Amino acid sequence: AYVVAWSGQEGGSDEYSIYLQRFSTNGVPNGATVKLEALGVTSGGDWDPKLVALGSSGAYAVTWYGEDTLGNYSVFVQRFNVDGSLNGAISQLQTPFQFAEKMDFFSEIAALGSDGAFVVTWQGLDAQGDYSIFVQQFNADGSIVGRQLISLEPLGVSNGLDWGPQIASLGTEGAYAVIWYGMDDEGDDSIFVQCFNPDGSL
Repeated sequence: AYVVAWSGQEGGSDEYSIYLQRFSTNGVPNGATVKLEALGVTSGGDWDPKLVALGSSGAYAVTWYGEDTLGNYSVFVQRFNVDGSLNGAISQLQTPFQFAEKMDFFSEIAALGSDGAFVVTWQGLDAQGDYSIFVQQFNADGSIVGRQLISLEPLGVSNGLDWGPQIASLGTEGAYAVIWYGMDDEGDDSIFVQCFNPDGSL
């Protein structure tokens, strides 16, 4: 069995929502299509869904970015049970810094271990108003692990642009790594990697 997620329009609307459809092993749709939208916003745009299987039971989670109640972009996460029912409420992720326009987008998600834990990374505006990489780790029950938000920037560069995070689990114990590109201390674009322990520490 498998799940497909996409961003699309409904009923001629100009706004995009996130849709998910489960399929049986023979490719036949299993259950109704699920529509997801940002918390409290039914007329904004939602884009770029990313799916991951959680644990070994068939549960899964999706992350995407979309317009929030303030008209800015935030990252959202929704977990699902093995039968396709929602597991808990949508989680909204965004940087804590206050700007006229808050921009959090291009999220990626990875499963950790075999119990249903996972981690999300994305790019967003940091305290200096430039883009940094952010990481949020979750337990299997959807609660936050350790520090509520981790910000990644290249060594010695706190005011450069950092883009395009990708994330991968390492081994079976819950360790993981984040890779991205950004400005180095010579003003060039370089590739950076940060590894994390299962408890979220560096």
